[in-house]
Amino acid sequence: MHNISETAQHRAAHHHLLTLAALGLALVVALAGAIVFLHRTANPAATGSPAATATPITSSAWSGHNTAMTIKDGVAYVGTVDHAVYALRLRDGKLLWRQSTADAVDSAPLVSDSGIVYFTSFGYMGSGTIFAMRAGDGKLLWHYSSMSQLFGRRLANGKLYASLGNGDIIALDAGNGKLLWRYAIGNDPSGWLLASNGVIYTATERYKGSNSFYALRASDGRLLWRYSEANTDRVNTPTVSDGVAYLVSTSQPGMSNSTITALRLRDGALLWKRSSNNGLSGIDGNYGLWTPLTAADGVIYTATGVPAVDASSSASAVSLPPVLATIADFLGLGSATAHAKGGPPAAADLYALQASDGAILWHHVLNHGKASALSWLQVRDGIVYANTITGQNDDTLYALRASDGALIWQHGDDLISGALITGDTIYLSTESGLVSALRPRDGSRIWTYRIFGAVLSSVNLVGGVVYVGAANGIIYALRADNGALLWHYATQVNYAGGP
Repeated sequence: MHNISETAQHRAAHHHLLTLAALGLALVVALAGAIVFLHRTANPAATGSPAATATPITSSAWSGHNTAMTIKDGVAYVGTVDHAVYALRLRDGKLLWRQSTADAVDSAPLVSDSGIVYFTSFGYMGSGTIFAMRAGDGKLLWHYSSMSQLFGRRLANGKLYASLGNGDIIALDAGNGKLLWRYAIGNDPSGWLLASNGVIYTATERYKGSNSFYALRASDGRLLWRYSEANTDRVNTPTVSDGVAYLVSTSQPGMSNSTITALRLRDGALLWKRSSNNGLSGIDGNYGLWTPLTAADGVIYTATGVPAVDASSSASAVSLPPVLATIADFLGLGSATAHAKGGPPAAADLYALQASDGAILWHHVLNHGKASALSWLQVRDGIVYANTITGQNDDTLYALRASDGALIWQHGDDLISGALITGDTIYLSTESGLVSALRPRDGSRIWTYRIFGAVLSSVNLVGGVVYVGAANGIIYALRADNGALLWHYATQVNYAGGP
């Protein structure tokens, strides 16, 4: 499963905006969801898709909050921003337990094999919190206040590792929450963490200056090695495959040139580098690389053409996810879509590179060379799935042959927030509240289910059932074969006690 996340896009502006928008988030999402739903109800043809095969269930109250869900051992563990967490039985949606938390829970929980569930509050007001609860009954075992925002977490080998907004990487005992070690990587951490073979990998994501990739010994936090890129505007979230880390960095001034760097994980040795000024360029030859970057079967895939950001622009002029853009407009922060210096956004070119040396294998121009940017990539069964955004409230999903980049099909849709690709079905979720199933061979639609609220993450698929958490506070269980509703559970906004 691949979860599309808000995490990978322009973190500095993103964090600034989250802090300003915390109080307005619930109202904005609720209003946006209502507007989209009413428009689509009045204009069924607007979706360009067949009618849903299951009757939608709408919330009795517009809760305007997202639900973050993880499924394990027949139970869905759900965090919400209304300061509560839930455990639901998968087969029928029955509430097993509910616990209040001291803060909003806004990321999918982690569940250990020892029966502990870890819920996390990002810390909109400056201090994030980790709550550890017993999976069986929700009893609070311990909590840890970070005194800084929490960007990322990783559970491995009895320890819980976290990346904090102040630049610290910490390790907690997963059983009791005791702080084991702390390592400072400096300001602007990426939030990305990888635990592998007794090593913790992380990186910075600064907008100007030097950015670094770190390898820390998992047992005590000792620095094993570090690789730095000087004079970069930013280093994007790394991609790791077959013992190699691939970094994408943009160089100053602006963001007109980027470099892919391949590092050997075990010792940080530089394997190769390729600049966008060396054979990789946007359709106008002036734009650098941009994530997402993914790797499969000895090939890495990335794209060019994301617009450069003028250094003189305010944070609100940086390209942001559509939901955050809506919040920015609502709060009067101005447009949240960046434009290239002196012109509109560039077109997106998708590239396939040989993982061993960065040699170009093929490239494909997306969106007919018109202004667009790549939002995510997935590769499965010899097909590259690439999604482009245009800033016009629509996306296009492409299926390309991985061997040569030939177009197999393309499918227009609303703003796609998540994708789950299986062997015989592609499950898409959108910010307008549509959950759809497509056939991988031709992109044709199998079924669509309409939800009265935005869906901001990928769906979960377990045992022939699709589970969806939506921004209306409801968890849905749909039949994977036809989209029929099996059950739903509405989390409570004004909870007064009791199950």
